[in-house]
Amino acid sequence: MEIKEIREKWMSNSAEKQEYARHFWDNVAEYYEERELPFWQSNDFLKLLANKVNFTSAMRSLDIGCGVGDYSMVIAPKVKLVVGTDLSPAMIEAAKKKSQENRVKNAEFICADWSALDVDALGWRSAFDLVFAHMTPAIDSAAMLEKMMACSKSYCFLTKPTRRQDSVLDPIKKILGLVSGSTFDTHIAEAFELVWHFGSCPEFFYWQDTWKFDHSLEEACAWYSAKIRTQHEIGNAEEKIIRAYLNGISLDGRIQEEIKSTIVTMYWQQ
Repeated sequence: MEIKEIREKWMSNSAEKQEYARHFWDNVAEYYEERELPFWQSNDFLKLLANKVNFTSAMRSLDIGCGVGDYSMVIAPKVKLVVGTDLSPAMIEAAKKKSQENRVKNAEFICADWSALDVDALGWRSAFDLVFAHMTPAIDSAAMLEKMMACSKSYCFLTKPTRRQDSVLDPIKKILGLVSGSTFDTHIAEAFELVWHFGSCPEFFYWQDTWKFDHSLEEACAWYSAKIRTQHEIGNAEEKIIRAYLNGISLDGRIQEEIKSTIVTMYWQQ
């Protein structure tokens, strides 16, 4: 497949949903801020980095879709500088606060929409030794991946939840007629085609993960409506359907969800 075909095949259709996405991530920033930083000894992604990256004190790293900056902060002691970007102002503020609390002085956090960011104007082309995008929707097209690759002069890591089962969100989407079953993210397969075309030989690593969430009924109604709006148009009628479903499965006014996902990381060197 030619590069033009790959670009035409893998195009983002989420530009109009960016404001909804920003609002959603702003609203959940506090939850992520409260989480402990991951550990090199137990976190699968960090163990992979430790195995594949020859860290030095002169390196610069870019964290795309950094959220509250957990991975940036953990990597910071091993490199000269880490830069994290995220479209959510609340996430970036949380990252700055968290880095101060953890006394991380060589991490910078920038609020920016990756799809609109000009890497040449920022002087980021081939400026980073390590570039990674971990569990972020920011890399959702060939253009966004090419921008990621343009920033790296060596290591690249792209992590996506490819096969995912959401015990609450999946049934809601099915009721609304949005999907027929579990979520399958094909971006890793599309990313492989692009990276392979440019001459690199990607490696793939897999692991299983499970997340559990507990919300009040009101929190859940807001959470799932906002989550769906990041991908689909819904109105008052759909919100009433969501509320009715959640009310039907609530226990003592609480909604519990379990998410099971196959996590895939694609690693390559430029």
